[in-house]
Amino acid sequence: RPPSIKMTSVAAAEQPINDAAHINGSIADSDSKQSKAEQRSQSPKNKAARAKATISIQEFHRMVNTSSEDDVLPEGPSADATNADGHSRKWVAEWADGEVMEALQPLNSTGCTLEDFKRKLDICLNEFLTNFDLTEAVRCIAELQAPQYHEHIVKRGVLRAMDRTDRERELVAVLLSSLHVRQILSSEQIADGFLVLAQSLDDILIDTPDACSLIAHFLADAVLDGLLSRASIRAWPSELTSSAPVARLLHAVEGRLVGRHPVG
Repeated sequence: RPPSIKMTSVAAAEQPINDAAHINGSIADSDSKQSKAEQRSQSPKNKAARAKATISIQEFHRMVNTSSEDDVLPEGPSADATNADGHSRKWVAEWADGEVMEALQPLNSTGCTLEDFKRKLDICLNEFLTNFDLTEAVRCIAELQAPQYHEHIVKRGVLRAMDRTDRERELVAVLLSSLHVRQILSSEQIADGFLVLAQSLDDILIDTPDACSLIAHFLADAVLDGLLSRASIRAWPSELTSSAPVARLLHAVEGRLVGRHPVG
């Protein structure tokens, strides 16, 4: 029994030594791998690859986890009206997604029918809200060559955004601002688009009870982003502004504009 006890003690004593040797070997192997990785990262080829690495705005938005309130885009059309931090989507609208946009042909009215324009516009909007490719959306709408129907860009864009997430609503606001900056969508057309929305408000409220609040935020943001003036809203017909839903819409707009001024 004594030798057996002694052998057991020796084996127990040797075990930590073996474990230590295994750990030291793992550390040495890890250090060796890290050293090789550092050497590869310092190679001219990898340095050049990192230098060329870029990320587009749509790739960034795909990476962002919008499950948190802090992750939504700033000052979106469904954000709190008290959030007057001065942020504007103007910086996004003027940026052509990291690449120079091809020169767009002058907009001339074509023989496109209204129904055909709406169908093609819906395709553009669906693609934009799926892929978040701002440059492609602007180009797609410009290529429709139907400025006589451009007020429907505002109406259909806002209607499509109302049942979407905060980020997607903000993206529609960015698209409208981008079209305006590039002189594809004029202030008059934007004003007409919101007027058409106001004229359809009774029907919109049937499907979207909070439509007044949502449209009011789009409308207030359009004023703050310099897309249209307050005067164009005040020019709405009195028979329209006297209706209860539109009066509620305009009251919400004024509430969002208190103490705030358009950019530029």
